[in-house]
Amino acid sequence: YEPLVRGPETVLFDEDGVLYILSEFSKLVSLTNFERDPKDAKSNVMTARATEVAYLGGGRPLGGRLVSNPDGISQTLYAADAIYGLIRVQNIPRVGASAEERKQMKEHIVEIVAKR
Repeated sequence: YEPLVRGPETVLFDEDGVLYILSEFSKLVSLTNFERDPKDAKSNVMTARATEVAYLGGGRPLGGRLVSNPDGISQTLYAADAIYGLIRVQNIPRVGASAEERKQMKEHIVEIVAKR
């Protein structure tokens, strides 16, 4: 078992306000369904659902931006990577995309746009 949110390097928000992190293990992870612990109303601790959205190929992403695509169901990630330089990851589904829309999408495409 490997935690999805181990080593978060960068926090991102998409145009819908969904929170993502880029991890030191080259994963893009969405965090949704935030809740406070119902047993401790005074606590500031929250839980969230973590979902691996894309594996970026083994680099070390340090910053990025998500941009919505014209199709309305996918987005593209541009990220600065300490090992690879500038990378682009295409075909990332938006959180609101239906199961049918996700099936129609192509696999993620990870490209090195500019080498370090």
